[in-house]
Amino acid sequence: MTTIDRLVDNIFSDYDKNRNGRIELRNYYGDRDESFRDEKSVKSGYYQDVITVTRHSNAELFYNADQNRDGEVSRYELRRYVENYDINYNGVIDRKDPYGNVYAPSENDRFRRENRETETVISRDIINNYPRPVYPPLPPVYPPFPPAPPVYPNHPHHPHKPNHPHHHKKNEVNFKFEIGF
Repeated sequence: MTTIDRLVDNIFSDYDKNRNGRIELRNYYGDRDESFRDEKSVKSGYYQDVITVTRHSNAELFYNADQNRDGEVSRYELRRYVENYDINYNGVIDRKDPYGNVYAPSENDRFRRENRETETVISRDIINNYPRPVYPPLPPVYPPFPPAPPVYPNHPHHPHKPNHPHHHKKNEVNFKFEIGF
C-alpha cells in the first residue's frame, strides 16, 4: 500500500536530477533529459569484479503525465496522472483489489503494467583479479609439554627415601665383621 504522495515523491527523487521540481523531458541544449536515471552496481568476486551501469527509463509514464505537452512534468501533473489509477479514491495505490476480487488486478498492478520502467545495460566492465596465492597449511601448534609431576620426598612410596627397602646407597659396601675374642 503506497500513498499517491509518497509514490510521486519517490519518482521525483529518482528522476529530478537538478531538483527544480520538474522532470524535464527535453533540455534546451538537447543533450540530456530527465526521463531516465543511471544506476551503477558492483559485484565483487574471488577472481573478478563486475561493474555494471544500467539505465532506467520511465519515458512512457512521463509522456502520459505531461498533460499540457510543454516537455516538463510537474508534481501536480504527475499526481493527477497517478490519481487515475486510484479507483476507490482513497489516496492510496492498493496492492490488492479494493473491492475484494482476488482475480482482478490491483491498482498497483495496473499502474506498474501500464507504466513499466525499462532497463538497459549501458556498460559492463570486468576487472580480473589475480588469483591469490595458496600457501600450505601451517603445522599444528601443540601445547607445551606438561610439567613434571611434583616430588614428595617424605611420601612412604617415594623410591629415594633413605629407609626404603629398595634404597641402595651407591659405593657403599655393607660388611659385618664379627670378631670373636
